[in-house]
Amino acid sequence: MEQNFILTDIMKTGYNPDLHTFLSYHTLPNQQFDYDEGYYRLGFYNLSKYKRKFACLFPRPLLHRFEDYTFDLKRRLNKLISLGFQIVITEPWESKKVIKENRNIETLLYKLLDKKIPLTYWTGDVSWFWFYMFNKHYDKKYNFDHSKKEFGFLYLNKTSRSHRELLFKKLSNSQMLSNSLYSFTSKGIALDQRYELPWAPYPYPKLGMDQDIYELPYNCTAVNVVVETQIDNEQFVTEKIWKPIIAEQLFVVLAKPFYLKELRDLGFKTFDSIIDESYDSEIDINKRTDKIVDLCKWLQQQKWQDLYLQTESIRKHNAQTFFNKSLIQKSINNTLQKLLEFFDSSQVSTRKS
Repeated sequence: MEQNFILTDIMKTGYNPDLHTFLSYHTLPNQQFDYDEGYYRLGFYNLSKYKRKFACLFPRPLLHRFEDYTFDLKRRLNKLISLGFQIVITEPWESKKVIKENRNIETLLYKLLDKKIPLTYWTGDVSWFWFYMFNKHYDKKYNFDHSKKEFGFLYLNKTSRSHRELLFKKLSNSQMLSNSLYSFTSKGIALDQRYELPWAPYPYPKLGMDQDIYELPYNCTAVNVVVETQIDNEQFVTEKIWKPIIAEQLFVVLAKPFYLKELRDLGFKTFDSIIDESYDSEIDINKRTDKIVDLCKWLQQQKWQDLYLQTESIRKHNAQTFFNKSLIQKSINNTLQKLLEFFDSSQVSTRKS
């Protein structure tokens, strides 16, 4: 049995309880993970017994303006590196692209330490939101009822992004939203309050409730138009797709190319046998959004009762697959395996140098 240790929060500025639960789900053979959030509790562990040691740093660039923070961070990083830890930039709620572009953590660390150190990233990928939504919803009793549909589309946007603006403009210009439930929070367009989370403060909070589910908007709409956070080549699957899957709702997705194919690779099914999902393989974002708008026009002309009858087995399969813990554990194993491979390759590089 190979033993691994993870300091889950070097500076105590992150979400360590969630990380601990995530780690407890792994089923990697011949791998044991011990973990602790307390830098000052490292002395209670015999660190020499661990084959691999990781230290998670949540990127908080705003804190780098404070001398006390940077002084303590530099001291801790140097100590951890001397003890054989590899540093993991950790932000599972975000994509790697967002962290690298918006938080500039590699440059900040280089300036702080006056040297480059091996770094890897623990970001959302596929496993985080799947794990989090499973953990949040698996024991809840929902009343999803698709026997009546008052609206065509459920189309929710919060933060403005170029691909969201593009699709919103095209759907609006095509009159696709005239009989839909939709929002675009950053543009001041709120969801009709009747269909908003009853327990949420009004207006809808910027943070904190994105992973909550209220049945009514899913029951009242035929098709969920999902717009993922990222559309580049990074795999980043969020709660935006998991919510209609949990609700057993028909969906169309604007995301990275081959996003639907990757869902199928995970064990889910999509609706390619019933609707035109050729948009998924379209590389050009303008053409991809055009295809989605054309599909929405087609869907608008269909009888939703027929669509739901034709897709029933697919929708039920997806909900069952989502709540299949062994599949989630497999995805978590893949995330952790990447960390193990990073450590091993870093050790090889160090010995060669």
